[in-house]
Amino acid sequence: MAATLSVKGLKKLRLTGTLSATGALEWVLQGALGATIQQECVVTLAPVVTRIDTKVLRRFVPQDQLIPLEESDEAELNSNPDDSLEPLPESFELMEILQEALALEVPEYPRAAGAELGSVKAAPAGTTAFPEDPPKPFAGLAALRAKMDKEQ
Repeated sequence: MAATLSVKGLKKLRLTGTLSATGALEWVLQGALGATIQQECVVTLAPVVTRIDTKVLRRFVPQDQLIPLEESDEAELNSNPDDSLEPLPESFELMEILQEALALEVPEYPRAAGAELGSVKAAPAGTTAFPEDPPKPFAGLAALRAKMDKEQ
């Protein structure tokens, strides 16, 4: 699972909770997900350890109770106001639910403590990089205006 989530390490993975029927064809999974993951810092490549503890809520309902996506040539987001709703499967794959819930919590750009991106000054060979105080192209207009006012 660590490779699927693109993390270096995965420890203390657990999903606890209850799966219960709430109607004739509706099921609710309420639980808690916990994991310790190790990733590489996006700046220094140093190991970053993150503890994840989050609640999991999934409501499984028949497909006809979900708001259908309208057919369109443009990509649209599902306008379903309740993002915990899922289509009722023939069987519950708890590992898939665990993996999806964990993937939503994994930091996309982990940083080690104190890691910062430095600034880089680059210029083509034989030239200098821009100074700290960049030139102001319209600064000379005030002097031009003053000169034109004197001529009138």
